[in-house]
Amino acid sequence: MLLFKKRFLDAIRAGTKTQTIRLWKYRRMRAGQRSYIPGVGYVFVTSVDEGDVDDLTDADAVPDGLATAESLRP
Repeated sequence: MLLFKKRFLDAIRAGTKTQTIRLWKYRRMRAGQRSYIPGVGYVFVTSVDEGDVDDLTDADAVPDGLATAESLRP
C-alpha cells in the first residue's frame, strides 16, 4: 500500500502525478508490482530507481506534482 496526502489524490487520478519519491532506507516496491492507494485504487509500478536526493532537479519534481526540486527535499 502506498499512502499519499489528500492534496495529491486528484492529480494521481488524473494521471498528472506519475511518480513519487520516497526516502526509504531500503526498497519497499519493485517494478511490475501492483499497489493500492486508498482513495484512488490499484496502481501498477513501472519502475523503481535508487538515487541521491541531492541529485534531484526541477524536471524530477514535475511528474511528482511539484514545481521545484527543493520542494522534494525534506
